[in-house]
Amino acid sequence: MKKWLCAAATAGFCALSMTGVFADNLVLPQGEVLPLTDKVTVWNGQSSFLGTYVSEFLESDNLVKTLEKEFTKAGIFNEKHKQNAEELAKLTASLLKNSRMYQVRSEVNNTFYTGFVVSMPVSDKDKAALERLIDESVLSEKGVQDSKKPVQDILGEALGRALNKENQAVSVSDVSKVREGKSQKGIDYKEVHAHVLINQSGLLLPVYAGGFSLENKEGTTYNLILTDETAGNYFEPILQEALRRASR
Repeated sequence: MKKWLCAAATAGFCALSMTGVFADNLVLPQGEVLPLTDKVTVWNGQSSFLGTYVSEFLESDNLVKTLEKEFTKAGIFNEKHKQNAEELAKLTASLLKNSRMYQVRSEVNNTFYTGFVVSMPVSDKDKAALERLIDESVLSEKGVQDSKKPVQDILGEALGRALNKENQAVSVSDVSKVREGKSQKGIDYKEVHAHVLINQSGLLLPVYAGGFSLENKEGTTYNLILTDETAGNYFEPILQEALRRASR
């Protein structure tokens, strides 16, 4: 479970630009189609504030070095495996090339909901490499046991160190169990969600993080939706129904 959670979370680093509006269907990089309700529209990620910021970050000539520095700062690997930060950075940078970011929007009863969806296809070969790196990290089963802390606390501390902001704390809570299923068209999928609370100088910023993955012949497509808690509770059942109806 923790391997899958960490692999899905890695999608949070990944987003590439897209153009156009995709009506009520969320079309993922490997061709999977998630039919959302007619009240939800899917927009490109590049035109958003976050999309512009991420695009500039991905175009950096020092992308691998920057990622390596962030992984090291986050304390994902201990001293024995610190060299893995560079390997993980190279793998992540490579996966970025095939990743996409979307924005989902909906307006119901004069209430506007929006969220960012990041989609990262990972081949079986890259997934094996990613799982090996996770096995040697503080997020592995052994790493969690050695620290004697719940995985959500370790994730929160890692996020806090990576952000490296004064007077800022990050906590991860209410991590749901991974729910597995098969769509009506025979696509295997997994789904999980958690709540992230950012405390910036006493200002609390609650964030909803939902992860879902779909299996295909080439590997697995990992996806992450980030939004506020109200919008997260709105989109969650819509995405769960879309996963049940997913097709190619």
